[in-house]
Amino acid sequence: MGTKLFENMATYEVILLILGCVLFLISLVGIIIGMIRRETLKKYIPLLFIAIVMIGFSAIKKVSLGNDFISIEKNSNDYLNDPSDTATLSKLAENYKKINPDLLQTPQDLTSYAKAAMLLGENEISIKYVNKALDMDKNYGPANDVKAQAESNMAIKQVTLEPENEELKSTLAGKLRVLDSIPTKNNYRSLKLAEGHLLTGNTAKSREEANNVIAKNPDQKQAHEIIQLADVEEKIKKTKENPANKKDLQLALRNFKEIPTTEHQKAYKSAVLAKAYTALGDHQKSEQYKDSAKIYLAKPLFKK
Repeated sequence: MGTKLFENMATYEVILLILGCVLFLISLVGIIIGMIRRETLKKYIPLLFIAIVMIGFSAIKKVSLGNDFISIEKNSNDYLNDPSDTATLSKLAENYKKINPDLLQTPQDLTSYAKAAMLLGENEISIKYVNKALDMDKNYGPANDVKAQAESNMAIKQVTLEPENEELKSTLAGKLRVLDSIPTKNNYRSLKLAEGHLLTGNTAKSREEANNVIAKNPDQKQAHEIIQLADVEEKIKKTKENPANKKDLQLALRNFKEIPTTEHQKAYKSAVLAKAYTALGDHQKSEQYKDSAKIYLAKPLFKK
């Protein structure tokens, strides 16, 4: 029974609760004695108020934390459905910074925090807190989903930095298979799958995921750009197989229309273009695009 009483409470909260109860009893006894002796009771009112605050601190904190998490969940879900909405991402960043993750006590709260961290590009932090959630409940589905997405994001980043590393591409392909097996779908996940398949050279799957997004949102610029880059990727393969196909690749690069995108989106675009210029034998330009990818990925998605 005693364990249940303090369940999901931090150590300092338990201490505050116990001390608050002791102070409340002392104040109550003082008031009773004061009434019997007909003394002024004003001196006991501050003690009584402090005792009530100490006893109710945990509940007050949980209400405040709960309100912050309502905002985080709303912002996260809105951004998952529309990854081009930078205003929502900014709101998510503001609410995310209000949370002290050391106070989180449940798999649900830890997972919400981890999901927000993942959407803000903090994939290592996301995995740290989602693992804490899974330590509490290894079968908690939303936590496994967030972990799969964060691990895929990290694998995408590695291939973006080394677009021709076959070992990293193979690792990414495995992460994408796990991500693709999750039954719940959203535009963010579809775009990440499209991006990942593009980097591994699986242009058919990349187009499929991009078209899934376009079916829901015809104006989604990133999805249209991924389809263009898939055409470039296919010409890269053909040029590697037969250098006589260089003209087709050059034409695809000329037809490629750059769309204003976020820094991270510029990074995977740079990775594909780096491969294209390697196939064309222009290693200087290829290295320039590889350097651009590194610069773009080094920029955080939000101000800490």
